[in-house]
Amino acid sequence: RVVDICTRIHRDASKFAELLSLEHRRKIYTPSKSFLDFMRYFQDYTTRKLADAKKRHKLIKDGVEKLEHIAKEVEVLKSKLEEHAPAMEAKTKEVDELLRQAEVDQREATDVQTRIERDEA
Repeated sequence: RVVDICTRIHRDASKFAELLSLEHRRKIYTPSKSFLDFMRYFQDYTTRKLADAKKRHKLIKDGVEKLEHIAKEVEVLKSKLEEHAPAMEAKTKEVDELLRQAEVDQREATDVQTRIERDEA
């Protein structure tokens, strides 16, 4: 638990302060206010981290929802494409036929123009 860890940290700090006071021959205190300040800081820190985590969670959740929505739209578009595929193939054949006919007509027009130019000359 967090409280147990914080209490242990405070006790360890007190023991370390005793060791320092023996080493330096000067009393070092770890007042309860320091512990309470530490707890306040820890609470603020965890509150900020929780808010950040919630924000990231919301962003990810929104992203997943958008991806699901787009996946549904893609499925609808695929089905429409499959519905229109036969008509598109028919139109493609018509366009190919029209292009072939246009090439034939172009050749005939070129031939006629050539004959007219020869006749005029």
